[in-house]
Amino acid sequence: MKKLYTAPKYFKQIVLGLFLLLTVGANAQITIGGDSIIVDYASPTEYEIAAITVDGVQFYDKGIIVMLSGLSHWR
Repeated sequence: MKKLYTAPKYFKQIVLGLFLLLTVGANAQITIGGDSIIVDYASPTEYEIAAITVDGVQFYDKGIIVMLSGLSHWR
């Protein structure tokens, strides 16, 4: 039988190199030398929300999205 397709000689190395190149950005959540936000769950802080706006919604009701988020504004 005749082979229909033969991979290039360095196909595995090229695929591995592309995979490694594309996964370099996986550490994007780490900031070097930047201020880090520390959340203390032992002593929560309560805030009052003045207004809630929903933008970019085309097919859903904005009020339903606010209700599903669990947020409520100050009245």
